[in-house]
Amino acid sequence: MEQGSLVVTWAGTAVGEPGVDYLTYSGPDWCAVGRAWGTQFGEELPDGGEIGILLGAPGNTIDPAQEECMLETLPDNIEIVARQGNAWSRESYLAATSAILAEHPDIDGILG
Repeated sequence: MEQGSLVVTWAGTAVGEPGVDYLTYSGPDWCAVGRAWGTQFGEELPDGGEIGILLGAPGNTIDPAQEECMLETLPDNIEIVARQGNAWSRESYLAATSAILAEHPDIDGILG
């Protein structure tokens, strides 16, 4: 922006101030997505249960932001028992899901 380039971000979380550090943000509301997940797990698991989370690339800002917002609506009787992943690829999600299921064969849900 300081050099005159117009920058529009499309993914991630807050990286500065719109209009100053970038023109605008065009991606989803990650917090709304996280809250929706918590609400949906509550509806699907009214008696509680255990869930796992598939993660993206290490150090990304989306995963922790979404989980924090999900916890706002996730009922207290639902416990996150596993977090697995290391990239945003089909192969890594298959490996992460296998690892979660190997450790928690009776898990009630996986967020991916």
